[in-house]
Amino acid sequence: MTKPYYFIPAIVYMVLIYTVSSQPKLIVDLPDVSHADKWMHFVAYGLLCFLLGIAAQKNGFLRPWIWAFVIASLYGASDEIHQYFVPGRQADFFDWFADTLGALFVAVFARLKTES
Repeated sequence: MTKPYYFIPAIVYMVLIYTVSSQPKLIVDLPDVSHADKWMHFVAYGLLCFLLGIAAQKNGFLRPWIWAFVIASLYGASDEIHQYFVPGRQADFFDWFADTLGALFVAVFARLKTES
């Protein structure tokens, strides 16, 4: 029996990402760290992958972490395309790359952790 309510945190988080991405300018200033925006993308999409992976596991998906990684990476790509159309924002391949690396890091770590 599927338990769709496990996906609620991931869906809420995806709506939050979309809402922030729809803003023409960031609400907060980024820390004075080299490539701070890329680290934020890495962490944000790592968290998305984690939320999706947990929901997929709870619903008995065959390969939950692969599924979570693919969905998080595709959502990152769609977010960059969306930002292309937002005034004051731009699509950035390297933002998507950071999204994908964050999701991959979490998926690999979680998969190794669940195998042991």
